[in-house]
Amino acid sequence: PRRSRLRADTPAIDRQVNSDSLVAARLLRYACAGSGGTALQYLALVALAQSGQMRPEAAAVLAAASGALANYILNRRFIFGAAPAHAVALPRFLAVAAASALASAALVGVAGTLGIHYLAGQALATALVLLSGFELNRRWTFRSA
Repeated sequence: PRRSRLRADTPAIDRQVNSDSLVAARLLRYACAGSGGTALQYLALVALAQSGQMRPEAAAVLAAASGALANYILNRRFIFGAAPAHAVALPRFLAVAAASALASAALVGVAGTLGIHYLAGQALATALVLLSGFELNRRWTFRSA
């Protein structure tokens, strides 16, 4: 099997597998990190909104920011390893996240115009955005020079 060129800081376990397995393992970790970030977002939303100190709309913004920050940290540290400086990687990560949100909304809209229930459209959008976001983050956001 073809081997990828791995950085010196790549975990030993990843150095023992071929590049296709490495990408699949990273994709699985990426999906898990995304789930964790989403869970944090919902927990923060409920906690902030239920406290009565913040309107739900404002709580949603703060919660989304906390989820995005958690995802950035998890992706940088545990999925992609060493990356460009935060001044480079963080704006790229946020650009990918914004593009993913817009793509998701567009896909749900297209599904609706085709007569597909919005939840089915969202499920399809989630899968496509997960894969495209992973590739963009892998090849651009967290790619070392």
